[in-house]
Amino acid sequence: MIAYPFDRRTGRDRRSGKDRRQMDTEIDVLTAQEQRREAFEAAENQEEPRKDLAEVWNHKGEALFARREYEGAKRAFAKAVEIKPEFAPGWYNLAKAYSQKGEKDQAMTKLRKAIKLEPGYREKAGTERVFKQFKGEKDFDKLIG
Repeated sequence: MIAYPFDRRTGRDRRSGKDRRQMDTEIDVLTAQEQRREAFEAAENQEEPRKDLAEVWNHKGEALFARREYEGAKRAFAKAVEIKPEFAPGWYNLAKAYSQKGEKDQAMTKLRKAIKLEPGYREKAGTERVFKQFKGEKDFDKLIG
């Protein structure tokens, strides 16, 4: 048995002849390649996107909305409802983002969809600050009332 498997002067492994300073990088490269291969195989086998990703995109959109990055928030909410079309919070948040940008027609369409999926949003939209600009308009009052 060799007490110290590496040559002290050169750093080479006495058994295999490899440089010990590069052994860790070889392992890192192999694990990175294995991770990419596993991710690729998982993506190939996965026919439908995971539904919980809709919630992830919704949270990302909420964070962007809070930072007043409304275009990015709209894209994130749109991705959430694309993944899971029956996801009412995504539709509601998308309506808020369109409302904040002043796009009334788009906001009303998305809000209508959110209320259809989850009627509780009817009351919430009536008290929401971002929809305040629509109060008094016939379409909005009909939808909320």
